[in-house]
Amino acid sequence: TMREMLSKRSSKVLVVDVRESPEHLLSKNWETLGFLSPPINVPLSRFANFIGELSKSERRSQEMLFICRSGGRSLIAAKTSRRLGFNEAFSLKGGISLI
Repeated sequence: TMREMLSKRSSKVLVVDVRESPEHLLSKNWETLGFLSPPINVPLSRFANFIGELSKSERRSQEMLFICRSGGRSLIAAKTSRRLGFNEAFSLKGGISLI
């Protein structure tokens, strides 16, 4: 489960919520969703800037889990990241609405 993955790898996995900021703010109780702390919020509309900066930092081996409401936006973010050489980029299938 996601909860198990995050607890095992909590210090390694960068969890990124690609929903727009108002949506991100609606999820107030991240612990009940299985997160040790709230994920960072990088809306898909600003994703190009984020991944560009991450590329400059030489962190291509960074494990990343992208999340959104239903899985569509996070899948776009994960696929884009993998195309740019971030081989450990994943999307939460079905989104947080299934948790």
